[in-house]
Amino acid sequence: MGVSEEVRALSAVVDRLAERHPGLSRHVIEDVVQEEHRSLDRGRVRDFVPILVEHAARDRLHTLSLQSCNKRSNFRAAPNPSAA
Repeated sequence: MGVSEEVRALSAVVDRLAERHPGLSRHVIEDVVQEEHRSLDRGRVRDFVPILVEHAARDRLHTLSLQSCNKRSNFRAAPNPSAA
């Protein structure tokens, strides 16, 4: 896989992950994909880098989505101290 093909594949990864995690900003998704890509950037065999990046980024974004959802539900569920 050439560099331009890898860049296109990673862009498609960002698009797929953005559709899967609409509650996360595209900027966050791009950052996670870039971090995962950097962690695999020294490998000699490049053919599987985009799919490995996607799997790792998907897992991290799933965790972020859950944390974000939990924070929102905890915020809504918290009692209003001034209402007492």
